Amino acid sequence: MSLILVKPLDGKRVLNPSQNPPVPLPPEGTVVERSIYWDRRVSDGDVEVIPTDDSVGNKPQASDERRANLTLTRTNKPEKSEK
Repeated sequence: MSLILVKPLDGKRVLNPSQNPPVPLPPEGTVVERSIYWDRRVSDGDVEVIPTDDSVGNKPQASDERRANLTLTRTNKPEKSEK
């Protein structure tokens, strides 16, 4: 998974579920692991993703690189001959 920097919008109170117990994000934002939870918070307009340099987590991981290099091949079934 990649890391992203998220910051609450308009003074909203957004909980960080990766901490136990969940605590609100600080106003300046925090680095979290990207997940469906954070994608949903972004689409709901609760947080914004702050662009960062590559050192924070925008580097593709090995599994992402392997996935990018995969090519799908389609196997064709032999055609039936007409008699």
